[in-house]
Amino acid sequence: MRFLMIDPFTKRIREHQTPKPLTRDFFRAEIGCDWVRRVKLTDQVEMWIDEQGLFDATSRQQFFTFNGYGAIHGGRAIVCGASKLGDSISVPASFNIHTLERHVQWLGGERRAQAAALETVQ
Repeated sequence: MRFLMIDPFTKRIREHQTPKPLTRDFFRAEIGCDWVRRVKLTDQVEMWIDEQGLFDATSRQQFFTFNGYGAIHGGRAIVCGASKLGDSISVPASFNIHTLERHVQWLGGERRAQAAALETVQ
């Protein structure tokens, strides 16, 4: 299975391959969190994020958003494909790192960065 990892700590997006099925347990282990949430990006693409990422106000947490979209995400995220049955599958071949890089905005670790990002969207 092919997926993309958004990593605001390194400010990079990387492509990964795994023989494992893409499940909640897999996402939690890869992201490094206890709770994950699915965010639909398109009909064929979804993103799994740290459910509690925004609540981590420590200086270690890093945030990102998508240009033109007001939601802020804390911590790492995984982008993969979505089947018509709702299963997580390999990200479509047409959806790659460069597609994602055009839309991701790194916010850093300060809450002020979140407020500034929201102001530019509104």
